[in-house]
Amino acid sequence: MKKRAILILTLSLVLVEGLLLQGYTPRIRVINQLSRYDFPAENNGWTKYGEPLYGSKETKSVFDPFVYMEGNTFVMVASERKNNSVIRLESSDGFKWVGCQILLEPVKGTWERLVNRATIVKRDSIYHMFYTGQSPDVSKIGHAWSTDGITYKRDTKNPVLVPTEPEEGISVMNPCVLYNERKDCFQMWYAAGENYEPDALFYAESKDGQSWTKHKEPVLTKYSAHEWEKAKVGGCDVKIVGDTYIMYYIGYQNEDVARICFATSQNGILWERPDSNLILAPTRGGWDSDATYKPSYMEVDGKAYLWYNGRNGRLERIGLATKNL
Repeated sequence: MKKRAILILTLSLVLVEGLLLQGYTPRIRVINQLSRYDFPAENNGWTKYGEPLYGSKETKSVFDPFVYMEGNTFVMVASERKNNSVIRLESSDGFKWVGCQILLEPVKGTWERLVNRATIVKRDSIYHMFYTGQSPDVSKIGHAWSTDGITYKRDTKNPVLVPTEPEEGISVMNPCVLYNERKDCFQMWYAAGENYEPDALFYAESKDGQSWTKHKEPVLTKYSAHEWEKAKVGGCDVKIVGDTYIMYYIGYQNEDVARICFATSQNGILWERPDSNLILAPTRGGWDSDATYKPSYMEVDGKAYLWYNGRNGRLERIGLATKNL
């Protein structure tokens, strides 16, 4: 029986390879995803909530959550693929999300024909949204602002960050921004590289959120010593705990198998990755059985929350993992 299973697998791979030679691109994903269960689905004390919290065949794919608190209310901004917009949801407990509304829509014929992958920072009563604008084969980062966190204004002509450095490739996307009171500036970590899945994480600073000074070299790249992030790294969420920066980010074993990892830093630029830095991976038979993407981290009442989007086939939905601190 075992020999027969090996023979069937071998023949399947030969068939897939043959289809590849004929230009049948889906075979790449088939081969890549053979490795998606190489590592445990839950690591470092994290426990997944079993079902997705938001997303369905009706909503179609929702992805790249970012969560913040507004008083006692959890607020999530996420990306919705069916309308290529940034949406807003609310929750009283971080589990049940309601009140979906569109915050930012695409603009036809511009650099932001699609808008997604947003983060929000509140500074001096102003909500600053940093987001990804996409046109064919290119991604750039934009800035919108609001006084109520609902109605946003933006400069549709001018993105605030575009690829300029050789290692940034053709796209910058997935901004993660916080305001550092000690440094008195906005800090941004963002992904850059090719347009389908970015390749590395970069860093920039700004006094006003409009004009940014880049750290020209990437601050986090693929890491061959870790099988789960040997191909590339992508979208992140960074928090400051005491004097330490903690980054939660996507590690790619290959282009189609993504997991969630963490790293630490004392200055936000030089990062250290322990050998046990894997947090979440795909669950066999689960709603996130193919990949786990973009984390959003928060600590509330002695518990850590990590929202993320998972993929099963082409459908992406948003889920949650928790950990007692």
